[in-house]
Order: sequence, then structure tokens, then C-alpha cells
Amino acid sequence: VTMPKQPCFRAQRQNASGTTQGFTSTITFNREVIDLNADYDTSNGRFTAPVDGTYYFTHGGLGASGSSASVHNTGASWHLEYLKNGSRTGFQYYWYGGNPSAGGNQGWYVNSYLDLIITLSAGDYIQVQLPDGTDSYYSDTSTYYEAFFQGFLVG
Repeated sequence: VTMPKQPCFRAQRQNASGTTQGFTSTITFNREVIDLNADYDTSNGRFTAPVDGTYYFTHGGLGASGSSASVHNTGASWHLEYLKNGSRTGFQYYWYGGNPSAGGNQGWYVNSYLDLIITLSAGDYIQVQLPDGTDSYYSDTSTYYEAFFQGFLVG
């Protein structure tokens, strides 16, 4: 079925400056792989709903520590969230994969994924954020580790 304004997008955070990249706030995924209706904005990281409906979003990336996107070297937490119109609407909290208190080996990245099904009105927007100012991503295009954000209208 073909419908007008059928949104479907996938954006990735491409790293052109080296092998690691840190983000410590709202993430702008700067490379669109697909954007059927031009609803995702690479300048501010926002997907804006063109029509009322129920939407599905997913995000994935390798969580890192600090603005240099280094591996985790202490037992602590890492988290990310979805923002709807600037307010938290979905949240995921991870312990570092190398957390020694959980039997892990320090020096690992966090393999993070976050899904969201949400009803939006036309004009509402969704963003991905690392909220605490100390978390970041590992990003390396030569080995295909690019954080991504994607979604589509369910109905």
C-alpha cells in the first residue's frame, strides 16, 4: 500500500575525524541512509512526525566513557534516553559490560539498544540523548561501528 507522507528513516553517526568520537548530550546523527519523507534533520538530530499516528523507533550504538569515547575502566553506569519535544519519554540504563562487581573485565564498550513505540501528533519530534554529560559513543566507520537512529510510521 502506498500512502502519502509515509515516514521511514535511518540515520547514522558517521565519524570522519578518526576512530573514536564522544557525545555527551543530544546526538545528531549526521548521515542519512534513507529518509523517504525528509522528516529527519541531520542538523539537530530530530525526527519530526509529519502526521498523527503510532511510530516505532530503534537506536543502537557502542557506549563509551567520556568525551574521548574511551573504553570503560571503572565499574559504573551508562544510560541514554529518547526525548519527545525535549522531555524524557523513554530511558535505558546499563551497567558497563566490564563492571568488575558483575564478574566482568574492565576495558569494554557497552552494546546498547533502545526501542520505542509511541503515539505522536503531527509536529511532535523525537531525539536521542546521553543525559548525564559523561557518557559517549565509540564510532569507527572503518569497522562499521556507527551509532544509528531509525524509525517509521506503524499506522
